[in-house]
Amino acid sequence: MTEKDFLELIECNKNTKRLKHRENSQLEFKANFNKVDFALYAKTLAAFCNNLGGKIVFGVKDQPREAIGMSNNNFNDLD
Repeated sequence: MTEKDFLELIECNKNTKRLKHRENSQLEFKANFNKVDFALYAKTLAAFCNNLGGKIVFGVKDQPREAIGMSNNNFNDLD
C-alpha cells in the first residue's frame, strides 16, 4: 500500500469531517491497537485472507467515523 492509497482510505468529507469510506469485507477500522485484542485482529486478518484481502486501519473511531489517531503507543512495545 502506498501513502497515496492510505490517504485515500482516510479521506474525510470536508463538511462533516467524517471518513468517506465505511467498513466492509475488505476494510476494518479500530481506534487503538491493544495486545489483548490480538486474537480478534488475527480472526479479522484470517477472514481477509480467505476472501479478497483487506486492511485494518488503526486510529479511526466509530460513530461518527473520524480519524483521531491512536491514543496509545502499543505498537512500540510489540515484539
